[in-house]
Amino acid sequence: MLQNSVKGQRIPLFVNAKTHGELKTGNRDVSTVYSLLTNPTIGGCEGHKPIHDCESKEAFLPIFNNLIYDWKKENQLIFYFSGHGDIKRNQYRIKLGLTDKDWHPFSNIINELEGAGVERAIIILDTCHSGAAVDGVRSPNISELVKEEIIPKGIALITSCKKSQHSVDNVNSNLGVFTKLFCDAIETNLDGKGTDDGLICADDIVTYINYKLDTQTEYSDLFQRAVFQIDKADRKIWIAKGKQREDSSSLVQIPPDIQLTNMYQLTNIHPTIQDLDLELLKQYFEQNNFYSLRQELFIKYKFNRDNIDFSNHSFLLELLFRLDFLQNDDSYSPLKRDAVLCFCNYPQTWYPESQVIYTVVEERNSRYFEREYIQGNLKNQIYELVDKVKKYSERKSYISQNNAQRKQIDINEDVVRELISNAITHRDYQSRQSVKVDINPEALEVYNPGGFPDGYSWKRLINDPKVYSHPVNSMIAEYLTKLGLFEQGGSGFREFRNYQQKNGEYSFHCEESNSPKFICIRVLHCHIDPFAGWRLAVT
Repeated sequence: MLQNSVKGQRIPLFVNAKTHGELKTGNRDVSTVYSLLTNPTIGGCEGHKPIHDCESKEAFLPIFNNLIYDWKKENQLIFYFSGHGDIKRNQYRIKLGLTDKDWHPFSNIINELEGAGVERAIIILDTCHSGAAVDGVRSPNISELVKEEIIPKGIALITSCKKSQHSVDNVNSNLGVFTKLFCDAIETNLDGKGTDDGLICADDIVTYINYKLDTQTEYSDLFQRAVFQIDKADRKIWIAKGKQREDSSSLVQIPPDIQLTNMYQLTNIHPTIQDLDLELLKQYFEQNNFYSLRQELFIKYKFNRDNIDFSNHSFLLELLFRLDFLQNDDSYSPLKRDAVLCFCNYPQTWYPESQVIYTVVEERNSRYFEREYIQGNLKNQIYELVDKVKKYSERKSYISQNNAQRKQIDINEDVVRELISNAITHRDYQSRQSVKVDINPEALEVYNPGGFPDGYSWKRLINDPKVYSHPVNSMIAEYLTKLGLFEQGGSGFREFRNYQQKNGEYSFHCEESNSPKFICIRVLHCHIDPFAGWRLAVT
């Protein structure tokens, strides 16, 4: 297995400043970029949560200074700022709060980074006139703001517009124009084009953004173009992991001195037996009916019946082949996809779509949400998701009729387990979309990429107890069944029918979409009025 010889980490600092309401998208801009770049299979950042509605520069500067204090030079800072920017007193400044005293020179931030020994950083500014931080060209209205020599080695600066332009807050979107296109570039892998090495770099993203601004009719009236500069770097600075071009024969390779903790998997191209969770494999083998195979292998490898040596490479290789986990009978053979998903420690290395996106919105109509990516093999994902939903449900409370506050289990745990295990088991693993589990004050919503098998529908499955489910992924269903996580024969729909009978016809709702293709099952919390009509906006 590839050893983690990684030296550094990517440290995020994602901020939007509080305004008087004239900027509408700042909170969501920051949350969306943060969610994307802290995804271990995409951006690999780890650490600080985003700062929403920063009140003042007095609130921001201690956080910033503490972050870069005693900085390790092998680390990389990712700084994203959404808010106001302008030219004041011959300097480009960003506004870190509500009042005029909160305008802060951008050059001060650069100087602090240099003084702290930050040699690797990516700075992303979604602010008006932000191109002034890059090119320093004099004009009647714009002064020379940031000279090339003050930007320290390895600093990539990406700005939402040129120095004479405004950064548009939103056009038919809940994100700013620049931030939306920035995220689109990463999420779509540059519209599926990919790159030679599978890494999306600063120039790739800016080229993508400006092409969209130049060619898409919805942006035809905008006078805004993104700008970037990379200073004193000996190679292109990458922003996120993507995919290689289909016609590219090069492998993903990251120079050792910029490899990062959460991105070491980029160089591990094919899953092998060394990537397996051996304890889980042992559990699968010992708890299921492999009697004749066990006897044969015990005799051949002279094992004690109660002491199987999974560290024996020859035994393990033959066992995997006999279990049909390998693509061929070869010690260098990669594992089959379904075996990787169910039995590897980190299947998202090769199948990033197999992670689950878990989102919580605590209050009705809130702009704030918590999002995390649930990873690991499918068993671990199911256990972790069920546990999270259970803990969320248990901590919620409401006022009962006698005004005594008491806890309420909002959704039956068996229903949650069946809903999540069904989604993970039945999803379309050819789709690049992920399963999403969203919780809001009124419902649990589970989004499952793909559709029902031919001849099946939600109505048929929920209404007819004689109809049995038909697994889309038969091997995944078999593995998870033998691991005690998925029950074939439509048992999950029995739980759904019982819940519906107890809580009303509208306590369950199914919605299908074709673009992208997915199934969404919405389950109301027990005490919620089914006619409230509110739906989660975060998807």
